[in-house]
Amino acid sequence: MDQTVSCSLRPGDFDQRTEAWRGLLAERILTREPTQEGCALTLSDGPGVAAAVRRLADAERECCPWMSVRVIEGDVVTVELSSSTTGGPEAIRELFQPA
Repeated sequence: MDQTVSCSLRPGDFDQRTEAWRGLLAERILTREPTQEGCALTLSDGPGVAAAVRRLADAERECCPWMSVRVIEGDVVTVELSSSTTGGPEAIRELFQPA
């Protein structure tokens, strides 16, 4: 059975999560690339960046089980967001706006 694209956050919590992503991306984003199943974000690393990304990724896994979030740490921090759920890749690209 296919999962439904939905988020369990209340509107105020959703707004706070969106702002947390926006703040982090505004300061650290290097690239936003669409992928077949969603998008990949590359962020410049620095003190606390990887930890912040991991916290946000864990939070997304809780409220949006239809979405997979993979964090890859190295010289940069890459976040791969993907979904095989109908409408999932489109929802990810709408939320994270890759080029």
